[in-house]
Amino acid sequence: MPSIISVACKSCGLSFAKTLKQVNQAIKKNGFWRCANCGSAPNKKNLLGFKTKYLTVIDSAGVEFKKTKWLCRCVCGKETFKFASNLKPDSKSSCGCMTSTLKSETSRTHDLSGSKEYKIWRAMKTRCCNKNTASYKNYGARSINVCDRWLNSFENFLEDMGPCPDGFSIDRINNDGIYEPQNCRWADKKTQARNTRRNAIYEHQGEKKCLSAWADDFNMHPSNFRDYVIRLGFSEAHTLLLKRKEK
Repeated sequence: MPSIISVACKSCGLSFAKTLKQVNQAIKKNGFWRCANCGSAPNKKNLLGFKTKYLTVIDSAGVEFKKTKWLCRCVCGKETFKFASNLKPDSKSSCGCMTSTLKSETSRTHDLSGSKEYKIWRAMKTRCCNKNTASYKNYGARSINVCDRWLNSFENFLEDMGPCPDGFSIDRINNDGIYEPQNCRWADKKTQARNTRRNAIYEHQGEKKCLSAWADDFNMHPSNFRDYVIRLGFSEAHTLLLKRKEK
């Protein structure tokens, strides 16, 4: 026989005979046990002072349709009633004043969903967040992720990066850094090819570049410059070629 316990509601005072399994299942599913008579949830989290993007909970408003309701103040100053289910940290619910703004934002995103910048943004998130993609091992698995400002907002991404020039794509300046405004730029294929983990980086007088970039300084083909580096070492090769250039 299952254990029967008496559960009393603190709001209406009525008691109910419930099995321990029934009570535990309700708490596990909802985080609280709800009274079958008045609909109140005595064990439910108190939302007083809780804030969403546009609303702040200022008072309890009782129970309606067996759902807990709260009085909220909107950023515009108006007060409105909301059920607890509508009050989530990422909720964009308001008193109604933000409806047109949100529609405008949604419309703008939809209009740009076929743009080059939008496709780059989606691909960036996929390789950092989707473990089922082949490229995840080179990004998400290396703790290279997308910053909070860009992760869920294409508008923020576009505002920070601006339009992508023809023949360019997104490039991380520091290959071990994450995707964020200060570490990203639009770069052409040549620049990106030189900024990979596969390239050996040489430093001279505080300046760090790959071999091909150093070769450009002397108007040399990378393979010819590499021969000098192999025979003389980078520092001596650089010094020798610099003297020849200055003559």
